[in-house]
Amino acid sequence: MGAMNRLECLVLEVKTQDGICFVKLDCCSQILGVLSLEDDLREGEKVWANFKESDVMVALDSKISARNKFYSPIVSIEHNLILSRITFDFCGYKISSLISYEASLELGLQEGMECFWFVKSNEILLLRNL
Repeated sequence: MGAMNRLECLVLEVKTQDGICFVKLDCCSQILGVLSLEDDLREGEKVWANFKESDVMVALDSKISARNKFYSPIVSIEHNLILSRITFDFCGYKISSLISYEASLELGLQEGMECFWFVKSNEILLLRNL
């Protein structure tokens, strides 16, 4: 358990802003989007895309493997060329998500609309009240 997944990919596009890069890769004729701090990647370069098995969610139609699935209104959206910060109102708490700007455009996200957001159970840190 705990193995890394590894895909050989070709860099198709690199966008950089404020030290953060959004890299579009071709992996087996499928597009993989990656947020990276690597600023020396070049179009046409071959790279390995590595990711933890615990970071892979599984879906069948509208059912998804993430245990923590919530439906909330979007209260604000901030963009730059690389990232979008989507902020939800969840029971009065402000929950924010960083996604690629490209993904936010593809989803057609707008303030006021409601949509699903997920938190993987293994990515939650528990703290006791002090």
